[in-house]
Amino acid sequence: MSGRFELPISIKEAIIRIDKREYLLPAIQREFVWSHTQIEKLFDSILHGYPINSFMFWKIKDSSFDLKDNYHFYEILKEYRARYKIENPPHNTKGMNDFLAIIDGQQRLTSIYIGLKGTYAYKMPRKHWIDNEENLPTRTLYLNLKGKLTSQKDTDNIYDFRFLTPNDTKDEYSFEVGKILSFENQGELCRYALNNNWQPGSFAWDTLNLLYEKINTEKLINYYLEEEQDPNLVLNVFIRTNSGGKPLSFSDLLMSMSTATWKINAKEEITKLKKEVFDLHHMGFEISQDFILKTCLVLCDFDVRFQLTNFKRANIAEFEKNWIDIKKSIISGIELIYHLGHNNYTIQAKNALIPIIYYIYKNKLADKICKNDYFNRNIENNINIQKWLNISLLKGIFGGHSDSTLTKLRNILKGNSEINFPFIAIVDAFKRDNINYNFDDEFLEELLNAQKDTKEANCILTLLYPHMDYYHQNYHADHLHPKSRIKIIANEMTNENDKNFVEDVNNWNSVINLQLLEGDANSSKNDTPLKEWAKNRNKTNMDLLLPSTTSLEERDFVEFIKNRKKFLKQKLQALVK
Repeated sequence: MSGRFELPISIKEAIIRIDKREYLLPAIQREFVWSHTQIEKLFDSILHGYPINSFMFWKIKDSSFDLKDNYHFYEILKEYRARYKIENPPHNTKGMNDFLAIIDGQQRLTSIYIGLKGTYAYKMPRKHWIDNEENLPTRTLYLNLKGKLTSQKDTDNIYDFRFLTPNDTKDEYSFEVGKILSFENQGELCRYALNNNWQPGSFAWDTLNLLYEKINTEKLINYYLEEEQDPNLVLNVFIRTNSGGKPLSFSDLLMSMSTATWKINAKEEITKLKKEVFDLHHMGFEISQDFILKTCLVLCDFDVRFQLTNFKRANIAEFEKNWIDIKKSIISGIELIYHLGHNNYTIQAKNALIPIIYYIYKNKLADKICKNDYFNRNIENNINIQKWLNISLLKGIFGGHSDSTLTKLRNILKGNSEINFPFIAIVDAFKRDNINYNFDDEFLEELLNAQKDTKEANCILTLLYPHMDYYHQNYHADHLHPKSRIKIIANEMTNENDKNFVEDVNNWNSVINLQLLEGDANSSKNDTPLKEWAKNRNKTNMDLLLPSTTSLEERDFVEFIKNRKKFLKQKLQALVK
């Protein structure tokens, strides 16, 4: 960073610069939220001589980042009306001279401006929220020069600053605070005081002169000036300096920038999308603001990194232009993975869904990919998507370098003109990477120890049973040799090593001893020994993913587990050859 503390300026100088639009707000700033009592207390603190803390400004000048042309800036809010006028007016900075953007101190600086030159409207007690002067009267800040506050039930203020309406009772001691800016020097101020019969040494005289000094003369605005033009670095500074209260996130700031000029209510749209996804098939699937923003970047073929430079005006306009299709593709992508056996619990890396959503978006499949006729005609393609997703999750493809992974996958999807999902092309493209799609023996050894009802077990089982109708049927992970019979089997073992083998959870409770069954079939199977159940159901060893010669007898449990493990290894390795 390249910044420094500048010579402090007076409050009056700051007001003049605000009026000249030399101080503006970047779109990353939140709305103004201070109450009228907070503003009154701030002015009381100023007269007390309490520090009002330093400010941070960011100098915006012509640079390679085109900050003036590509990013949104806003004026200080001057006329606040609770609920009805709380947004800062936009200001076109294209072609402007250099100006300062307020990084830290927006609430204080806005409060000072409203107190001196603006207005503040808040609802009258027992009135409805209607935007008129009866219910929400416009108020201006006044200072009572008659004396200090005597009743301090609700405040520890000493000076009686108060926002008053034009109809509020005022006497000769009620001084409109903003008038202090009109005095060029203290000689003018003294003549004004004497004309009002406020004598030297009186509370009114002393307080009025104190107000003049604090607003017009003393250099109370201390500020740090940042001249770094890389907006991403400044954005990180903004997050640090605004960390009080609810923590800010990078995507909060990017969201405020990317939705600032949408014609639709973007925040409401995004909230509705999150709810629609959550309610989809009652699956409770959760997507975050980060996920939505990242998806917008990927689908619109922009740099996928969360950097301010990727949220310039042209990019943002593209998000809005394509929002309906982006939204439909997100919903279809999540519905599709529900069809393929996944839910909110099993998708631990949500970014893994973005390439699927991109595939749907680019091929215009949002309206049909989950429809029964299209889905059933394209079973093998759906299995390729399912296979890619499961292996990506198991291999941690979306680990520490998710942005580069998303970019690479997008390039592969763009480079394949066929409508089929390019599973083989993806596997081939990643072969030489540190993280690839291949299953080696060591990885499979660990993988096949995945325990029942874990995310990993679900991925492996849906890989092994790809043709299940997950959309219409409820499938359960079922122990082939029932859990309830493990103790019985172990007790029948004459060899101590075999007994320990049977009781090892990595053998009886792992994927090696699991299959997928419809919920009703699983309930009916219950504690039935495997051999008896298979005979009753006409299940072959091939159905159970076993070599044809493997015994289903309980006494042969050790051989059963070893043979099935070997069979599953071969089947999984064959998926990516």
